[in-house]
Formats: sequence, structure tokens, C-alpha cells
Amino acid sequence: MPTQPCRENNKPGFKFGSQGKCFTYTIGNPTSRNQARNKANAQGAAIKIGQQKAKEQFIIDIKP
Repeated sequence: MPTQPCRENNKPGFKFGSQGKCFTYTIGNPTSRNQARNKANAQGAAIKIGQQKAKEQFIIDIKP
């Protein structure tokens, strides 16, 4: 799932996937836009790490 554009309270933003939190930014402020995109990317990285840990735990649990 890539980072994608979103809107919240009529402000533009970015989120990870279809259900991630929308991190909004101020229109015309490139720093704010980059911070919002970076937060969405960080959220995506955290989700992927969580999924990997859950997968590893599942493998450990099913080993005899």
C-alpha cells in the first residue's frame, strides 16, 4: 500500500493505504507538505514492521 493523498477538514494531506490516518498540511507550504508525507511514510513503516512481527510470532507459535 503506497502513501496516497487524502483530505481531512477540507485540508489536503497524505495517508498510508486506504485506512491510515490523514496527516494534513498547509497549502503552499512545502515544509508542511513534506512533514505530512514523512509522517504517512513513517506510519506505513510501522504498519509493515507490526505485520512482520505478527507473522514471525505466528511462525514461532506453530512450530512443535
